[in-house]
Amino acid sequence: MLIIRILLAVLALLLLTIGYYLFSHRGKNFMIFRPETNHVLSTTLLIFGVIIGVEGLIGLISIIVFIPIFYGIFVALSCLTVGALTIVLSFFMH
Repeated sequence: MLIIRILLAVLALLLLTIGYYLFSHRGKNFMIFRPETNHVLSTTLLIFGVIIGVEGLIGLISIIVFIPIFYGIFVALSCLTVGALTIVLSFFMH
């Protein structure tokens, strides 16, 4: 059970990092995207940055509280959110 908690902590920290990155780059160029010239992309980064950051916090809390059902919900929700982010960002590719 300890290895699962360690892997979930890594996932939660990774989500916090991605959430912060998206939130902080809503006004700067990154990769092939230009959010400073596209207001819709900037808003999308803001929304996904906050959602993914909150998911990371929920993941850390679920590790501390130690309720196994939250582990499955956390992993499933994280997969869906990151998948949705990938699909939404593909609409902004030129």
